[in-house]
This record gives sequence, structure tokens and C-alpha cells, in this order.
Amino acid sequence: MAICEQGIQKICDVPESILQILNKEVNNWDYINDTYQFDRVFGKHKCKSYFVDNASKGTTFPEQIVPVIEWIENIAGNNHKVIRCFLNAMEPNQSFNLHVDTRKLHILSRRLHIPVLIGEGCDYYTYRLNKQDTWDEYIFQMNYGNLYELDNINPHNVKNKNGYRINLIADVIDQDNMIDDLTSIDTTQNDILSKIFKFGLPIST
Repeated sequence: MAICEQGIQKICDVPESILQILNKEVNNWDYINDTYQFDRVFGKHKCKSYFVDNASKGTTFPEQIVPVIEWIENIAGNNHKVIRCFLNAMEPNQSFNLHVDTRKLHILSRRLHIPVLIGEGCDYYTYRLNKQDTWDEYIFQMNYGNLYELDNINPHNVKNKNGYRINLIADVIDQDNMIDDLTSIDTTQNDILSKIFKFGLPIST
């Protein structure tokens, strides 16, 4: 579960050796001509996945990305395991839908981001419920060379402007919190998502 109070927080700097691996992965990915994937949570997107869909303690990753996985697990702490990992690309002037992530793995794990290619003016919007039952809005920009944690349980979205934006995204879980079906939908999160789609958010000013 995310520990960041305002939606995003920097965890640490990323070693140059890790950044070199990720830059190579981006350079070897034809993200411009890659096909779109679509889902109801945040709309169209392009992903280069390093996992199979059934996230579990036994998830394995391609050899070239293993040093990155091991570094992330070491930063996350003792007994932590990366169960999903992928590159996510946004095109210039693309926005994701306002959403919450809805699977049980999102409740039980922490979502970590490493920006690999930075879109100029790429803003992350996160929302936290206040005492007036409206949502406070926070706006952040992620910088190259840093590891961030994102609260993907509460509402959030991304708006990109100039250039492509590519992040490595990893879901990390304490293995004591593992359950058999991490990819099933959490009904509470699904209810929040349905309300967002129907009514939007009452944003505080």
C-alpha cells in the first residue's frame, strides 16, 4: 500500500548502471509504432511488459531486466518482491483518464516509477479526500534519475505535453501480504472508479 501522503514522493536517486539498462530497453522498443492497448481504467496506452498477467510470488523476468528488479527489491526492503514490471509510454499531448487502480494487487503492493524518457510539461495529478468530503488536488512532475512512489489507490491521472514520456513501473509487495488471486478486482476500488466515471470528483478550491 502506498505510503505517500500527497500522492507522489521521491524515494531515492537511481544508479547510473540501472539507468543505462533502462535507456537501452527504451531504445530497443519501437514505442512510436507499437500498437495501442485499451482499458476502461485509463484509456489508450502503450506498454512493454516484463511479466505474465498472473502476478505472483513466482513471477520471473527477462534476463536483461533482472538487475533492475533486484535493485528495486533491495530499495523496497527485506522480504519484498516485484510482481509486475513494465514500460509505459505516453505520446505528446496525451492524457490518461482520471482513475483509481482496481485490482487487489494495487491495494496490497506499492507502485514505483522510474522516469526514463521525460515529456516536457508532463504533470501528475493526485487527489486526497479532505474533511469536507471533497478532494484536494496535488500536481507533480517526475524527474529523470529518480525513483518515485505513486499512490494509485486514490484518484490520479497524467497529462503530457511535448515529447514522449516513458516510465518504468513496478509493483512491489511484501511477501507476507501475498494472496492467491492478486489480479482479481477489488470491489471497493471498482465502486470508486464507477463513481468517477459517472460524477467526476468534487474538487476543492
